[in-house]
Order: sequence, then C-alpha cells, then structure tokens
Amino acid sequence: SICDGMIDGDIRARWGCYTRLDVLTEPLLLKMRSAGLVEMDVGIETGSQRIADLLQKDIKLDRVREMAAIMSKHHLAWNAFIMMGLPDETLEDIQMTVDFIHEIKPLRCILSVFTPYPGDHLFDICKSRGLIPDRPDWSRYSHHSPENHFVKDITKAEFEKLVRHVFMMTDRYNNSWAANYRLFRANSHLYRAHPVRFLQKAYAAVGRMVHTQLRTTQASLDLARVSGRGPGI
Repeated sequence: SICDGMIDGDIRARWGCYTRLDVLTEPLLLKMRSAGLVEMDVGIETGSQRIADLLQKDIKLDRVREMAAIMSKHHLAWNAFIMMGLPDETLEDIQMTVDFIHEIKPLRCILSVFTPYPGDHLFDICKSRGLIPDRPDWSRYSHHSPENHFVKDITKAEFEKLVRHVFMMTDRYNNSWAANYRLFRANSHLYRAHPVRFLQKAYAAVGRMVHTQLRTTQASLDLARVSGRGPGI
C-alpha cells in the first residue's frame, strides 16, 4: 500500500530498504522499483541450510536462490549480509556460504562475525558451553570484534586466521570487475541521466579494484579459490 501511494501520488523519491528475499515476490519487487526502490540490503546469513535452521529464522536457501535469480533478471541492485562463527559451524559450512555468494551473485557482500546477545537462543547455547563469562565486558562485543570466537570445532587461532581470509575474499568480491559491472548495470538508468556522475563512479571503481589487487597477498589469493575456481577456503 505504501508503494501504491507513492506511485499514485507521483512521489519521485529514491529509497532503499532492509529485507529478506524469502518474504518477497516478483510482482512486489517490480512495484517497489516503480515506487523508487534503488537498492536493497538482504539478510542471507549463511549458505548452509543446516546452519540456517540453527538460526531459527525460517530461511530456506532454495527460496533465496529463486528470488536472487528474479533480482538478477530485472537488474535490481541488492547487497547480501552474511555471517560466520556461528555455534556448531564447521569449515565446510563456511565454505558453503562462500560458494553460495558466488552462486546467487549479490551486488555486494557484507560480512559479520557472529555475536551472541542475551535473549537469543544462540546466546544460551554459548553460555551453556562456557564461552560467555558470568559478567561479560559488553564493550568488547562487536560484529567485527577479533575476540569473537563461539565455534565449537575450530580453534580460536584458526578461526582468527579464517576470519581475516574471508574478509579479504569478501573485499575482493566487492571490488571485482564482475561486481562493478553489476553495479553499473543496475544503475544504468541513473548514469544515462547523469554522465558526469558515471565517469566519477567509474574512476573510483577502477581505483578500488587496483588497490584491492595490489594489497592482496598470494596466500589470500590461494585461499580465495572458491566456486570451482580452486580447492576452496
């Protein structure tokens, strides 16, 4: 109804939103775009259905695949939120998340490290395993804290190294030629109207790609071979 009101009232505003792909439909997406939608941030969380079930968010990866294909068909710009470090997550589960991102091809990928919060069932799991002290220092809790380690089967040292490599791989994904092509394709209608802005964005994108390539070590390149491009993480 909000989109209908914006369309009927000829409200020409550009806007974005946070959502989940499993709650969307193709007609709704097209109506949102007609109402001015230019970009969406979507919670994917994981590429492992087993871990998705652990989250208890009713996320079905087949439904995510279906909606991602529709988004791609209509050249809609969307970013994917993923996380790593969930209780009971294995190296194979993390690899599945990496592979899943390359499969569904969001515009960009935003990675967070799992952080348990009181009131959530995952907090209770971590607490029962002695991974959270009775009086935790909440100032040290963050989605990007290097101290976050709540994985049962991966040591803290191994996990810290893995986090660095997956962040590096995510950075490479976000600044790849393919990602920038999808970005410009999704916003082509805006750049046609503002060619100078297009040149500015293109120049900045090339700079980011070159910078990312130069600061990526050979070891990280080896670890970034995913989705049929090598042995994986």
